[in-house]
Amino acid sequence: MVAHETHPCPEFGTFERDLLAILACEGPQYGLELKRTVEERWEITLSRSRLYKTVNALIERGLVEKGELTGRASHYAITESGERLLRAYATWIAESLGIDIFGTAISEEVKRCTEFTTDHGLAQPPPTGFALVLSVRTLAVR
Repeated sequence: MVAHETHPCPEFGTFERDLLAILACEGPQYGLELKRTVEERWEITLSRSRLYKTVNALIERGLVEKGELTGRASHYAITESGERLLRAYATWIAESLGIDIFGTAISEEVKRCTEFTTDHGLAQPPPTGFALVLSVRTLAVR
């Protein structure tokens, strides 16, 4: 396991990291599809300007790439650098909580957190790929 004594991406807020996580989990998405995904997961109304400002900043940092999906729409995908940053962040969180994400401990932790969310009437965990994020957020509720 790679030790990260300091935060691997202190300049990023939750929104930036969640956009990277969505693109890592869902694959490339066009802008309005990404907007809808964020709105569904966060249960908010997101302005296009906030979305595109953030996506463009991630593109400038080399963490997201923009490609043409159709003649009018662009799609956005996480880059290898973006995935590395997201994994470093996930590892940092897991290590901070003493969770072994490379062994079986994470599976038991996700199972426990899933039971916790169900027992407390919280939303069910999203599809695979968001398990660690959900685990960390659920643990923070305790």
